[in-house]
Amino acid sequence: MKKILFILFVAQFVLAPYMTKSYGARAIEENHEYSMGDQGKRTVKKDIFGNTIIEDDKGNRETIKKDILGNLIIEDDKGNRKTVREDILGNITIEDNKGNRKTIREDILGNLTVEDNKGNRKTVREDILGNIIIEDNNGYRKTVREDILGNTIIEDNNGNRKTVKEDIFGNTIIEDNKGNRTTFKKDIFGNQIIEDSKGNRKVIKKDIFGNTIIEKY
Repeated sequence: MKKILFILFVAQFVLAPYMTKSYGARAIEENHEYSMGDQGKRTVKKDIFGNTIIEDDKGNRETIKKDILGNLIIEDDKGNRKTVREDILGNITIEDNKGNRKTIREDILGNLTVEDNKGNRKTVREDILGNIIIEDNNGYRKTVREDILGNTIIEDNNGNRKTVKEDIFGNTIIEDNKGNRTTFKKDIFGNQIIEDSKGNRKVIKKDIFGNTIIEKY
């Protein structure tokens, strides 16, 4: 569980915009909120050095690579840069070239904490019922749990609620208590389709070179 939560937190704070697959309910939620944005086409491919290149049809380009120390580097063509590394205590540090810094670590109780250099802090823990609790130092709280049907419920202390479930065809459905609904499914060609109740649609597929193509309509 702790390793999974670490993955989800790194995905949330660093890699969510680059992900084409979802890692559990929390990652699905983050990826969904990012993915249904501006329309257009995005290509994910490898360069000759093995770096991951993400570019869209507007000329924007991002590169994900490792430095000589094994740290993960994310940089774009506008001069923005993030470095993800592990310190000697096993904590994950995320810092950019604008002075922002986040640290992901375990506290003495085994809970995961995320702290930045501006005084913000989030804690992820399990309650006695096995639910995942995410809370920050500003009083915001989110609970991830299963209902009696096996669906995943994500709700916060502001009255917002999302349900993640499967339909009879095996598609993943995310719907909230405001009438919004998103469906994750595959078409007959094996492409990943993400569509919502507002008419937005995203297709994730491979081209003939094996590159990942992300198209938004």
